Amino acid sequence: MTTALEQLVSEFVDRDEELRLFREMRETNRKNILVVWGDSGLGKSSLLARMTHECARHGLAKAEVIWTETRPHDYKAVMRKIRDDVLSSLGGVASEPGSFALFSRFTDLINYFTQEHYQQLTIRVEGVPSINVAGQAAIQSGARVGDIAGIIVKDLMLNTARSDMAVPEAELMARLTDRFLADFEQALSRRPVAVFFDAAEKMSSDTEKWIWGELLTAARDGRLRNAIFVLCGQRPPPVDLVDRNWDGAVETKQLEPPAHGHIVDYLARRGVEAASREDLATMIEAAGMRTFLSIATTVDSFLRRQAQRQRSG
Repeated sequence: MTTALEQLVSEFVDRDEELRLFREMRETNRKNILVVWGDSGLGKSSLLARMTHECARHGLAKAEVIWTETRPHDYKAVMRKIRDDVLSSLGGVASEPGSFALFSRFTDLINYFTQEHYQQLTIRVEGVPSINVAGQAAIQSGARVGDIAGIIVKDLMLNTARSDMAVPEAELMARLTDRFLADFEQALSRRPVAVFFDAAEKMSSDTEKWIWGELLTAARDGRLRNAIFVLCGQRPPPVDLVDRNWDGAVETKQLEPPAHGHIVDYLARRGVEAASREDLATMIEAAGMRTFLSIATTVDSFLRRQAQRQRSG
């Protein structure tokens, strides 16, 4: 069965410039923030699918944060999602010294600020060789063993501030952000990470300010050297947050409607017979279809009718 991701990758056309910029960021680290914006239906999802496919091919860990009507991520949710995706991607190197402690300090701190009576742990990531877990344990043949690690801190996934301790929101944000960035730096020392933000126009203004003012500022200033950030949405970068100081770190690309040649290429990838492609592409342009979404819907109908004629003929 073909997955939705596999279908998007197989139908990918155009957007060569955006993909080139992503590859250049991956290979050179000259810039590390790419903002792609344009109207709905212009192929942002297909572009992101191709970029995540590139991550799998070249060994980059990845994290994806997608805003929807039912998932309006705030800054804490963004940090948690990046943490969870990075840990999942780094699963193959979990045996490296200290890797079990990645993001444990951030997780411990967010538990401390959200769970009543939670006792914060003292976690030392440096010097982990002094921790010896199950060193003398005798495990019976055939037995099943659960989690064994020097430190396992599980997120309680609470969002409201604890009622038994008053902490101003500004202090809470600052302390959680500082702890997250330090843990993220540690993770990046193990493997480069690409972070994808999709439907960015749906994020709240407060979340947008945090992403540009804290997370991406850290990337711009060289703190997150092994990270690439890709933001896709329907709006350009916020002019009140992004000034000339960002020129050395950010590339922006506005997606344009597909040209005639790209439409023909898309028809070929969809299996439209060669004799029909030029005429169908011309008809699509004449009808004012300027997005891949509208083109895809038309091609779906065309292929269904073509199949019906072949069956009846």
